[in-house]
Amino acid sequence: MMIQQPSTKSKLFTVPNLVLLLYLFTGVIKYILGTEVFRDRYFVSMFILIFAPYVIFAPPPYKKHVWFISAVLFIGGILAFVNWKVYAILFFGSSLMQLGIACFVLKHRYRLSEKIPEYAFYAFLVYIIVLYAKNASFEYHFAESSRNTVSWLSIAFCALYYLIIFLHGRSPTNFIPPLLAFIISIVAQGRAGIITSFLLLVPSFLYCTRKVKSNYKMWILSIFALIGISVYAYNHMGFFEERLEYLREKGLEESSRIVILESYLESLNMRSVITGGTLHETAAGGFHSNPHNSFIMGHVKFGIMALVLYGMILYSFIKGVIGKQVRFLALILSVLLLRMMTDTIFFIFPSDFIIYAIVITLISKLYDHVDYCYEYDYGDYGYEEEEQMQWQLPYH
Repeated sequence: MMIQQPSTKSKLFTVPNLVLLLYLFTGVIKYILGTEVFRDRYFVSMFILIFAPYVIFAPPPYKKHVWFISAVLFIGGILAFVNWKVYAILFFGSSLMQLGIACFVLKHRYRLSEKIPEYAFYAFLVYIIVLYAKNASFEYHFAESSRNTVSWLSIAFCALYYLIIFLHGRSPTNFIPPLLAFIISIVAQGRAGIITSFLLLVPSFLYCTRKVKSNYKMWILSIFALIGISVYAYNHMGFFEERLEYLREKGLEESSRIVILESYLESLNMRSVITGGTLHETAAGGFHSNPHNSFIMGHVKFGIMALVLYGMILYSFIKGVIGKQVRFLALILSVLLLRMMTDTIFFIFPSDFIIYAIVITLISKLYDHVDYCYEYDYGDYGYEEEEQMQWQLPYH
């Protein structure tokens, strides 16, 4: 017996989709041109005016959580004023902008299409392939960044892709994006990127193919992809041997990151624990004050209030693990957190909103406000009665 449900298809050319696409494009440009673009007060002010209302007028399902995060960031901005002076205002404004974008995604979740991050990711891959074909250095073409940026952006695109699908109340059936993220991470040679993209790929493959009859298209695509990869690997064996040799030489341990962490912790005193430490007097000073750890950077910019936010992130992860219908979303969050431990990619970066959106979704149980069900044919939404979960109607 087939049960009719409201269509969860989203038109591609809608205002929310175009706004999200514009922002994703701007975010990638930021990584290419340098971080100073996102610290420009005029740039931040423009996006604050666009997205701040989504924080102020957040709907009931997640309003209290959004306001709590806003309060944490505001108090953190006050504490940051001790070390950063006027820059603290920009830190708070940029973080508020990211929170606003997260609220924008949640508010317009039924009008957003997962095709936007998917196609944006493919366009980004084309750019990377062009750079690789020219034997160009990723460090040179990504200002104030490194090849690790390539893998991080790939994982971020995948996370946003799956998040939108979950917000629609659908079960993901496409593991091609994380497969491509894993391949491009190998090309970029970033160890953390290779490991975390692999950790994303394996469960994505298992989750998306658990019902063979509904994923025959993905099986066909994956077979052709594996054949293509095998042929490429056979004809470019030296390429993969070079990558494996790089990983063998470097190993999985990163002594410099451990030294930076230990050096930062040793530099803290009672005051700096509350207001945030400084990096130039630690081992991070030898790396252009880059701690290669988002959690350290968060504490530097927001002091003890960053620890409150970390606790909230951990709480959301635990709730996601307990709620079995969103364990896959909690797994995505865990991959992002692992990646944050190895690079400075959170706290006033273009992809911060993805973390905020996932955390708010898990804590507020926003997935309880959609009709969550497994789809049998991607693009043709029919639902079997025994596979359907009737949950609370969404807030509008």
